Parts: sequence; C-alpha cells; structure tokens
Amino acid sequence: MLDPQILAEYNELRKTPNTDIFCHAPFASINFEQNGNATVCCYNRAHVLGTYPNDSLGDMWYGAKADQLRTFMMRNVLPASCKICHDQFQSRNFGGLKARFYDQLSDEDYPETDGRFAVMPKLIEFELSNVCNLECTMCNGYFSSSIRKHRERRPPLKSPYDDRFVRQLEPFIPHLREAKFLGGEPFLIKIYYQIWELIARINPDIDVTIVTNGTVLNDRVKDILGRLKAHINVSIDSLDPANYERIRVNSQLDSLMENFQYFREYVDRKNTDMSVSVCPMQQNWRDIPRLVEFCNEREVYLFFNTVLHPEEASLRTLSHDALDEIIESWQSVELDRDKPFAKYNDSQFLDLINQVRFFRDRAFHDQDYGNFQEEDIARSDWSLRVADGNVASLEFPDDGNVELRIPISKAVRSASWDIQLNRAQVSLKSDRRYAVVFRARADRPRRITFGVAKAYDPWDHLGLYKAVDLTPEWQRYAVGFVPTNAEDNARLHFDVGESAVAVDLADITLRSQKLEQPVEQPS
Repeated sequence: MLDPQILAEYNELRKTPNTDIFCHAPFASINFEQNGNATVCCYNRAHVLGTYPNDSLGDMWYGAKADQLRTFMMRNVLPASCKICHDQFQSRNFGGLKARFYDQLSDEDYPETDGRFAVMPKLIEFELSNVCNLECTMCNGYFSSSIRKHRERRPPLKSPYDDRFVRQLEPFIPHLREAKFLGGEPFLIKIYYQIWELIARINPDIDVTIVTNGTVLNDRVKDILGRLKAHINVSIDSLDPANYERIRVNSQLDSLMENFQYFREYVDRKNTDMSVSVCPMQQNWRDIPRLVEFCNEREVYLFFNTVLHPEEASLRTLSHDALDEIIESWQSVELDRDKPFAKYNDSQFLDLINQVRFFRDRAFHDQDYGNFQEEDIARSDWSLRVADGNVASLEFPDDGNVELRIPISKAVRSASWDIQLNRAQVSLKSDRRYAVVFRARADRPRRITFGVAKAYDPWDHLGLYKAVDLTPEWQRYAVGFVPTNAEDNARLHFDVGESAVAVDLADITLRSQKLEQPVEQPS
C-alpha cells in the first residue's frame, strides 16, 4: 500500500472530488502506442489492455485487463507496471506525478453494471507513429523515424493504424473532454489529420493537446489549428543555441523561436494554453533555471519529463556527489513568484529538485559491493555478436588473469553495439538493486559501453547503460543501478565496436541487494 503520510501530503494538493483513488487514469484515459498496444497512460507500458487490430477499441476499454487495473486503483495498490509514478510519489515529486494529471478527469464515483465499470474515456492519448524529423540524443528509433533510419539503421516501423481505426473512434469522440497527440512529430503524422478532421466535425470543443518539437509550421498546420481548440506543448531542453542543437539534432533554436511566437499568439486567439516540456538530463541541467525564468517571462506553463534512459543522459544514473552538486546549484536559484505563472512553474522546479534528491538518496557511493549477493557467470554463458563488415572473435585465454579477450581486426564506425558481448538469461527483480562489477583493459586507450537490457526486440535498456574509458592498465569498475522494471529475460552486454582495439575483461559479476522500499506487487 502507499505510504499514508506521503499520501496525506499529496491529497492536500489535489483538486478532485475523489481523493480515495490515487490514480483515475484507468477510469478516464486510454493511450494508443505505435505498436497497436492500448494502455491507460504513456508511463505504464506493461499493463496492456489489448492490441489493435487484433482487438477492437470497445473490447480493450471494457475488457478484463482494464477492469483489473481499475480494481487495483480502487484499493490504492500500484502494480509493478506503475513504478515510475510510485518512485515519483515516494520522492514527493508531486508536480511530476503523472497520476495527478488525471484528477481533472475524475468522477465522484464509478458505478458498476453487471460486474463491470460503466465509464467512458474522457481522454484519448495518441502515439500512433514515430514519424519525426529530429534525432534527439535522449530518444530512440521507436519514437523517431529519423533515428531508426540513420542512427540505428533499421527498417521503418509499420503502423497498424488505418481508416478502420479512425471509424472505431467515432462513438468515443462525443464523450471526450480532451485528446492528446504525441509522436514522433504530430504535425508530420498523416493519420492525425484524419482524426483532427473527425474532431472538428463531431466535437470541436474538445481540448486538443499537441506535443510538438516546434519545428513544423506550414499552411496545412495553420489551417487545421484554426478549426481546433488546441493547446500547444513545445519541447525545449536548452536556450543555449549550441546545447539545444546538440540535444535536438536537426533543429535550430532561432527557427524554433519564430514558430514558438506563432504558437504563443495562436493560444491567445483561441483562449487556450501553451506549455513547454523539458527533459532534465546530464547534458542540460545547468540550463534548467534559465528555462524556468523563460517560461515565467512568456507566461507559459512548464513541465519536466522524467528521463530514465538512455542511462548516459539520465540524472538517475549519476553518482551521489554529482547529484549533490546539482541540488546545491538549483537550490541557490532565486525564484520570482510575482509573475502570474511563476507560482506554478516554480513549484514544478521545486518538485524536480525533490526528484533529484530522491535519486541522490538511492545513488551508489564509490564503495565496495561486498555485501551484495553475487551471481556466478560461467565462460559458456557468453556470446559475441558481430555485425556485417566487422571482424572480431571471442577468446578465453588460460593465463590466470584474462577471463575474456575480444581481438578486433576490423571495426566499422557505425555503432558501438555492432560488436557486442552478451550474457543472456539474466533475471531482474523489482525489489532489488544491482551492481555490475568487473575488471577491464585494452591494448590501447579506447572507450566501451556496457549495460543491462531486454534480450528481445525492442532491446530496451533496463536502468544501466554506461560508457567507460579503458587504458592498457587493468582497472576495476563497479556500477550500481535499480531496474526500470522487473524482467525475466534480460541480458548483460558490453559494446566494443567502432574501434579495432582489442579488449580484455575479467572477474565479471552481477551482484544484487534487496531494496528497503520495493514497488508493491498486487496480490
């Protein structure tokens, strides 16, 4: 169950007639993602209500999986799939808590008919395509077609959504209060224009929220916006041109700001809201205070996303001391609460500090992991993946020191994972934290990356992906992480591509320790 003291603090801030239920998303919202899966929100990808086109929209909304999650929420039990909100709740990051958003869609009571909840969705979130013109450093090919094509060199995702899907939306549209469109880049996604036309015809008073990177603005965009009641959310991660363009690859800050001004004038004409979404990361944390000031000056709402992966971008993977530095820097900022939007935006910033404080309190110090349980890893457990164009092998020398050696005679400079050492059949539990411990060297100085990820497509990382610089001298590495979710089919991997310098690894262990406050599993 949720901590009663923290829950009481949270409920004091809520604006809902029903605080008995922690999260109203299962009663009010349905989210459709790129692969056809339907969930109740974009933070919970694991509890799938159904998959289009195998399941109809009605079957998904009124099905057993949806009612199961509603029953959990009636008991204030968060399943493991709600781990992100659980962690934000525990850290008192109430401003970043996704569950709080659904309070505005709540009812005083949720009646049941014939043993099922008789509710209709008030919000539909659309993530139907990954078509996008940017290659943001914290993103991946599942959300950006450009990344999938250029960075990952994988074939395009085939969307399951079609005209039949749009027709199935029709009976839901009259009951909606809000429709939210994400990408990819929404203004580049063709099926969105069909849905916007449907909304404009059936229920033009719906609050339409469009989360855009702000780079696409043409006559077609202006025309459809003119027929909608649209709220615009623009993603901006830095106001420093060089840093913004390093993060939002293929975009230019000057062009974005011109479009930002158009959107700002549009919401004034429509009497709707404009907001800015920021991804706080290792690459831009120093830019965050200026973004708070910018939003206060422009009178737009500010939202902070929680970036958990890639791990080299996430604040969550920084050391205790590094997170202390961020907290100290942010706490020194003088907040201006006199401007109309400042009270809300400054509250968001303070909640972000709470989130980072939570990361810090769970971070690993530079210490010996001797109190962790150790999992034995045999030589036979390892395999080497070598992509076309690369030449490498896996050796097991018997010199008493080197456990694994990867000689590389040819490395194509495309992706570090094109030469990848894997140990499959790793099991991660939600009630434990882990440490990967090993020794490593290289014949000459070079960089490698290592991490823990799913052992199946889409190969998502599970809380650890880190780069280290090797030298000809042996060095010991010990890196801790908390899994983003439980996974019985995970893998430990070392990415050693992009360089034809041999790598030696020894004493590789995966260690674990029980968490003091695990995510509660429903009975």
